[in-house]
Amino acid sequence: KVANGKTIQLKGHSIKFVEVLEDSRCPEYVNCIWAGRARILVEIKDESNKLIQKELLFGQTRSGEIIDNSLFTAEDSIVKGLTLSPYPTSEENTEINSYRLLIEVEKGMD
Repeated sequence: KVANGKTIQLKGHSIKFVEVLEDSRCPEYVNCIWAGRARILVEIKDESNKLIQKELLFGQTRSGEIIDNSLFTAEDSIVKGLTLSPYPTSEENTEINSYRLLIEVEKGMD
């Protein structure tokens, strides 16, 4: 997990959770017309210090958008942004510092 504003090292890369751009996900136990989505900005640096900024999208897409939450490939793995927590509730607002990006390392690439 990577906390908002923090950086982790993984497979020779640094991954920084830069900011939450949008969180319009429908809160739990609420009926919404649109399911909503969350968008975040991450920065990835490889071994050569090449910096890439990438926007990750979780939830509903708009016309023309696709979800590609892969961050990078390394050795025999794909590293992806899996989920964003916490999921909103109707009882309280989410503190900006409480957001966490869960990262998945998917093994077994050919």
